[in-house]
Amino acid sequence: ETPWYPEVRKKLSDVFKVESFRRNQLEAINATLDGQDVFVLMPTGGGKSLCFQLPAICETGRTKGVTVVIGPLISLMDDQVQALREKGIDVEAIHKDMSSEKSREIRYRLRQSPDKPKLLYVTPERIQLDGMNETLGVLYRQNLLARFAVDEVHCISEWGRDFRDAYKALDVLRKNFPKVPIMALTGTATKRVVNDIITRLRIEECVQLRQSFNRPNLNYMVESKVGRGLAKIVEFINSRHPGKTGIIYCRSRADCEQVAGELCDQYHIPAEFFHARLERDTKTQILQDWQSGACKVVVATTAFGMGIDKADVRFVIHQCLPRSLEGYYQETGRAGRDGKPADCVLCNSFVFLLKHSRGSN
Repeated sequence: ETPWYPEVRKKLSDVFKVESFRRNQLEAINATLDGQDVFVLMPTGGGKSLCFQLPAICETGRTKGVTVVIGPLISLMDDQVQALREKGIDVEAIHKDMSSEKSREIRYRLRQSPDKPKLLYVTPERIQLDGMNETLGVLYRQNLLARFAVDEVHCISEWGRDFRDAYKALDVLRKNFPKVPIMALTGTATKRVVNDIITRLRIEECVQLRQSFNRPNLNYMVESKVGRGLAKIVEFINSRHPGKTGIIYCRSRADCEQVAGELCDQYHIPAEFFHARLERDTKTQILQDWQSGACKVVVATTAFGMGIDKADVRFVIHQCLPRSLEGYYQETGRAGRDGKPADCVLCNSFVFLLKHSRGSN
């Protein structure tokens, strides 16, 4: 038992309203409070965020100051900030969608105010800007940088399917702030990607925490289809999950729009389409509708991906073959995050399979 364990248990219960840790959460929290680098590979829905959010509000560990959380999505960042504030946690975020005046105000608070936030959320692009770098430098010299938590860290690897160029700049964290522990977190990474992450972040001596990717509450099935197979999909939803929340993945934007339209108009299922060409405000509204239950089914391309977090998704249906096995695991992993049973259905047709196998040859 560590010196900070009593506080950790109390914060878990009093602040996060949870009575027990999930697998590897306590180990990750102990390691980062001890000032060690940590690599966390945890399946979707496994509770990665708690691994850095809880230690950020603890006073009894070896680390003191602000926990800087680096993530790729502003929408996810805003969701986490709102959820933490509802728990009474002092948290700030700086990103491109806020006014320059608000950004300056937060940076001034970080540099000058004795009352600093427990967590600061930023995008990897923001870390590279002079104003942010200067602010982090001030905190570092004051010994008030507790840790860097790099979420969706697989984006740093060129071997991963979600590589993002801005993540490459994070290799300077160890160079510029050598005494600050780094926590790297991801829900998906091959062995090659894991090794690349550890090398790029220079955390070779990190505590590595991995676990099985088996999700026993997810029921996987394959269904044959004719054409787009929409009638069969509707029959499945109405018979097994009437009125429940779900996702249907399609290959193209046109398919998304057509399927969502037919679900609404012909079958009276509240559905909306989601793809990369939509305006940010439209995407935000769709997410809000889906989270609130006003929209039951989101029909989407893979653009509806990283950072999507809703506990009670009862089904994920792939209207056609996914682009990769890794992507399929990530997408189906959005089902059943509350631990209750959920269905993952892969619809396929011989014609589609034959066409794409010929294309790959």
